[in-house]
Amino acid sequence: MGIKLSASARSRYKTSRLGQRQLIGFLAWIFLFTTTPVFSADILIYSPTHGGSEVTEVLKPQGEMQVRVTGFSEIKKINSPAGSKVQIQGSNAQILVPFEITSDELIIPVEVITDEGKVTKEFTLQLQSAKPLVKKPFTLVSMIGVQSLDNATNAPELEVKTRGTKGVLTLNPKYSFGLFEHKVDLFMILLREKYSSIDLATQEVAFSQAGASFNSQPGTFPWKLSAGVNDIGSELKGAGAKTHIETDLFFNGEVSWIESKSLKTKLDVGYTRKNLEPVTNDLYNGDGNLASLNTGLSYTLNNYKTDLKLGVERSDTVGPYLDYGAFKGNVKLQFPALWKTRLGCTFTSQAKTFAQIDPLKGAQEKSTQSSVSINGLRPLGWAGLNLVVELKHKEQSSNVDSLNHKLNTLSLTLIHLL
Repeated sequence: MGIKLSASARSRYKTSRLGQRQLIGFLAWIFLFTTTPVFSADILIYSPTHGGSEVTEVLKPQGEMQVRVTGFSEIKKINSPAGSKVQIQGSNAQILVPFEITSDELIIPVEVITDEGKVTKEFTLQLQSAKPLVKKPFTLVSMIGVQSLDNATNAPELEVKTRGTKGVLTLNPKYSFGLFEHKVDLFMILLREKYSSIDLATQEVAFSQAGASFNSQPGTFPWKLSAGVNDIGSELKGAGAKTHIETDLFFNGEVSWIESKSLKTKLDVGYTRKNLEPVTNDLYNGDGNLASLNTGLSYTLNNYKTDLKLGVERSDTVGPYLDYGAFKGNVKLQFPALWKTRLGCTFTSQAKTFAQIDPLKGAQEKSTQSSVSINGLRPLGWAGLNLVVELKHKEQSSNVDSLNHKLNTLSLTLIHLL
């Protein structure tokens, strides 16, 4: 005995049926640009872990591949390799396929059968080929830019702000070579600033770094050990020559866990031995130790990248009024845009608490510094040049009134990669 539907019920049924078809069409459109699926009018088969291209390279010969099926016809049966775990829920399914690559490539077929017919998708996996440890022995990143600041001296809110414009030059040469099946990098960083106004010469920074890092072979758990020296200087007002501020010895160790091409986590530990210029009052002697611990996560999907980072920092100096502890956080987003432009947005936050009451400040300083920046990078298409435009807002709030300030910076930078 058949069931008769009223006109309104038939209308609602058609609308629901149409909505399901529109939803499936929308999903198919999304995954068409993010994976390489196979789909018919009713079935979409894709892998969120191993379906980014026709052939997917994997880091290890053994692993598991996730496969998902969606449609609006009820799934009757799924044929997949032996050992697969299949979960079917109406018109959707999830499949976990264990694999082992023993030859040049492995083809994993998945067949889905519904009342409307059947669709087969083949996934091809290849073991990532060994790559040379050193691609280019020498690289050089050069950056030259101009920055406009609306509060160059970090003046407090109620004081007069000084605008400034400065040029910034950064050079980052690196030489790499293989050693005991590992890679060694010898690197330098040179940063120089110059304000257009001589009245702001004391705000200029001269930073130099030289060091070496010992890198493990690529794999699931790559690690790196680094050591080097920092030298920081500034310029006396009107002197025209740099004056030394501090020299640091630094040591870093980091280890990463590369779960897939899309997901990476990292843990790094740092130690810095700081050596500042002598002061007349040892209570403000900045010589001492700086230790840090950071953890980060990076996720990439079709040129969309998200980086998260959390860390703690502890400063222990000769002068007790300079001891502090800090918590840091960083979120960075990157995504493609029109005309080969890559956009980015970064948010950082730091909470710093000093160990003692400072008589000069009249309080035990507790400060929070946060910043948000938006930038765009566009390759210029010749001579390895890239153009970066960035707008950044930084704000510091503190229980010491003289330390509260805001700063907006507009930067234009030209980057050359050699």
